[in-house]
Parts: sequence; structure tokens; C-alpha cells
Amino acid sequence: MPTAVEFIAAVAPAYNAAAEHVSAVSVILRFNLALSDGRTVPYEIEVKQVGDRKAMAKERQPINLPEFCPQRHINSDGSFCLYWREVSNLDISDEETAHAWWGILWKFLTLQARVKKARRWPNQNEWAHGAAAVHQYRAELAAHELGGEYVIALKERRLSVVKKKRVLQLLKDKNHLYSVWLDSKKVVNLKQRCLCGSTGKKGRKRLRRCGSHASDASHLAMALLLWEIEEKAFWHSFRDRQCCGTCDNCPLQP
Repeated sequence: MPTAVEFIAAVAPAYNAAAEHVSAVSVILRFNLALSDGRTVPYEIEVKQVGDRKAMAKERQPINLPEFCPQRHINSDGSFCLYWREVSNLDISDEETAHAWWGILWKFLTLQARVKKARRWPNQNEWAHGAAAVHQYRAELAAHELGGEYVIALKERRLSVVKKKRVLQLLKDKNHLYSVWLDSKKVVNLKQRCLCGSTGKKGRKRLRRCGSHASDASHLAMALLLWEIEEKAFWHSFRDRQCCGTCDNCPLQP
């Protein structure tokens, strides 16, 4: 059976790309990325197999992209953070999955062209850095349980938490919604009306009587706190690395 890299190379002509095989698990892809404004960007991408069925990609030489930039989802070794494997576990086992991989690469490089102009990541569909992504994922799951209003607010970064002595306050648009005890991780006021807005015979349901929403609210607040902590730890771990200067408001800027 062909390797993951061989499947990627096999479908390269569909993307007007040339594939130079280095080995069964390594290939160099050369192609011109067509942009919406009519420009084309020549790329030389090195692809190496990771494990049995996954592939890592990087620009062979940092010509179009910086060698390292967390803001642009380019790892410290130059490899692209194309997706988070905990959620998007793409095994390349046939031409169909190879096309899916190419689609992800194409979208990633297209977004990079937009970053160059906007000097920031151009959309909100991105994972947090390092271990913070785990807590982002947990926050998204909890927000989903509470309702679409909170999914949108989370995606738009309108939810935040503030520690006040023994409690953690969750804010939406800087307005306090509820508090969670830091020790027990339980919502302080379980008698308050549920965040989801559900109603019963006596009007809006209390948080403690609305399914799993008391637990979901606690999980959301704690996930936001840990997300913030891990994000700061990630940037601190790279404090000695130089900022590439291609994005505004980068934590690595001097």
C-alpha cells in the first residue's frame, strides 16, 4: 500500500503541482498558489510522513512565510499547524484523504496571504496555542451545551473570567453572568435563572434544575481560566525567540 506521502504526491497534478520524491516518506511539492486578486505565489513545500498515516508540511526555505510565527500557526521547527490532531485526526490512506489534506494546505496558504496584508490571523476559526487548545475545546463543548448564544460569544472572544478572592466570575461583554467557587468548582448561586433561557411551568428554570447546565456553566468558566493560563505559559516558553514582525500585537514583540 502506498505511504501517506505517496498518496499526496499522486494527486499533486490536480493542483498543478510537481512532486519530487525524496523517499517513500518525503516529497517536495512545487506549485503556484492562485489568489483571489489574480496574483500567484510560487511555493516549494517539503512534506514528510509522521507516523503511519499523517504528514507534516513546511516551506522548504522561508521565502514567503516566516520561519517561526505562532500567530500565523507556524511551529518552532517551521512546520505548519494545519489542524489540531485531537479533533481533526486526518489519516491519509487513499486519494480521497490525500485530496482532503491538499484542501487544508491550500486553505492554510491562502489565509497566509491574507495575514500578510491584514497583519493578523484573518478569521476566528483557529485553535489556541499549545496546551491551551485542550481548554479551548472544553470551553467550546460547554458553550455548545448552554446554547448557540454562548458558542457565538466564545468564538467572538466576548466571554472572559476574572478571579475575585475565592470565586471566579464569568463575564459576557464585560457584564457579570455568574460566579464559580474556585475550591469546589460549583456555581455560587444555583438558584439563579438558567443561562439558556429555558422555561417551565413557573417561568424560567433555575440553573440547578436545568439539566446539566449548572455543570456546563462551571466547566465553561474553569476552561476559560485554564485556557488563559496555558496561553500565557506558551508565550512565556518562547520569550527568548525573536518576533518575525509580520503580525501586530504579537506577544513576542519587544
